[in-house]
Amino acid sequence: MPKKRYTPEEIIQHLRTVELEMDNDNGKFYFKLVDGERVLLQSTGFASPKDAGARIGILKRGGFDQRDPTVVLGDDVEVADAQAALAAFAAEPDKTGA
Repeated sequence: MPKKRYTPEEIIQHLRTVELEMDNDNGKFYFKLVDGERVLLQSTGFASPKDAGARIGILKRGGFDQRDPTVVLGDDVEVADAQAALAAFAAEPDKTGA
């Protein structure tokens, strides 16, 4: 069965958040772009919250590249879905400070 593709308008109707957290084991900072319980994108780890925030800002300005080793797609997330979510996220008021 083919997966439903969401339009930016449909995505913007759902709450998306960026979660920034520190891993106490390795001291790195990670972020995830989530839609409800579904992880759309997640980072591989940054040395500081400032670096993570800067990368979030780049993503909001259309800087997603699936070859970027610092950001990976969530399970079963298509590139087009991630790009649509980022476009909708970029259209929202800034919640991250990035």
